[in-house]
Amino acid sequence: MHAATRYLSNYSGDFKSRMTAAVNQSSSGDVISVNVNLNANSPYTLTKSGLTLTGNGTITANGSKILNLKASNTTIKNITFNGGTRTIDVTSNGTLNNITFDNVKVKNGPYRGIGFYETNINNITVKNCTFTNKPFSVEIHDCAMATNVTITNNTFNSSDHQVSLDCADLGNNLNHSNIRITNNTFNVTARHNLALANMKASLIKGNVMKGGTAGYTQCVHIEDRTRGAYIKENQMTNWGNGSGSGDAVIIYTTDRFGHGTGALLTPQQKRAYASGPVSLENNTIIGAGRHGVLISYLQGKANFWGNNQTLKGNNKAIFKSNIVNTSQLNIADSTKFKNNRTWGVLKNWSPSARSGYVNF
Repeated sequence: MHAATRYLSNYSGDFKSRMTAAVNQSSSGDVISVNVNLNANSPYTLTKSGLTLTGNGTITANGSKILNLKASNTTIKNITFNGGTRTIDVTSNGTLNNITFDNVKVKNGPYRGIGFYETNINNITVKNCTFTNKPFSVEIHDCAMATNVTITNNTFNSSDHQVSLDCADLGNNLNHSNIRITNNTFNVTARHNLALANMKASLIKGNVMKGGTAGYTQCVHIEDRTRGAYIKENQMTNWGNGSGSGDAVIIYTTDRFGHGTGALLTPQQKRAYASGPVSLENNTIIGAGRHGVLISYLQGKANFWGNNQTLKGNNKAIFKSNIVNTSQLNIADSTKFKNNRTWGVLKNWSPSARSGYVNF
């Protein structure tokens, strides 16, 4: 049996009305063509699995949301989603498998673009998409299971947290694996290009990251029990607001339980919530308003690997707090700092002589 294509131009009403009619007539494997510009007066909830939504149409939210996606084996491509506080929510009481967003444009609105929200997800791909004027463009929020997640070849022109992987309200028993953020272009934002909290097994590779303009901003922000972040072959620049406030990478802890809204953590709890190990390999930090890599709290090692890694900061290339032991820093001799100094040379200098590079 050949897949059927149902064109929303053949139905009447707003986006929800037309989708309801088209999906009711469709079976798994069919295509819904969004071939007309439509308004979403209220969100449509997709529960039928196996459909492809495609087309060159623009869907504009008249409310807080356009789409609730609750179906596995769904592909959404070539569509523009305009507006909404939480434009697309991907959520289910069970596990959602095999969801792809391809060449989707998400723009405008005060909060989330594509959000994977309090659900188990597996085989998720966000690729070739563009996010404009959309804070928290892609968010994984309190997903206890997140496996085989790929965010690749996207362009982020948005503000605030462009990609947020945040499971802060969950415990340590998480099923996270093979999370890949690769080959994206993160243009200048307000705060963070990429933020991770209580995430596991994340590869951050081959991205161009331009930092933010706020007083507190990073290209990569890591906190709250994040384990096994591998940061490789990225190009990072972060001058903050021009006053020396931006770091390229920060390895921190959280100040409060949950998503920054719970009770204050004690110093002992902050140490327990430290992230690590974290590895950086062959990255190029070509400028940071404050530090290249700032390490405030750390579990295990911070590894600096590779023969082609350059770390530069307006202040220090690597800055550690007194909570972090120097023995936790594993720095390859080939790591390059400003003036083409390598760690193989700098490590033999006294702390005061190398203070323009590191603070230890």
